Amino acid sequence: MTTQNPVELLLKSRIKSRDKTATKWEKHSGKVNGLMTEVLWDYPEVSQYTGIPVATLRWWRANGLGPKSARLGRRVKFRKSDVEAWISAAFEGNA
Repeated sequence: MTTQNPVELLLKSRIKSRDKTATKWEKHSGKVNGLMTEVLWDYPEVSQYTGIPVATLRWWRANGLGPKSARLGRRVKFRKSDVEAWISAAFEGNA
């Protein structure tokens, strides 16, 4: 008998209890069945994607530069879409 993670059980029960089709609002907000589907990255993932050293990303964040980020608990996270938008803005000359 395998023991399931309590978080997995909660997520499965939420998905089962809701209608399988996402509402129009949920499709545009990055949520499906009440769960967030946006990809979140941390410093090493952003560094790997952009080729910018982690130390530089940390310095930029401390000085209000670089892509949008948020602290979730003790962790700093970046939305993939925000990193891509920041890169696009740099190419357009808006960064």
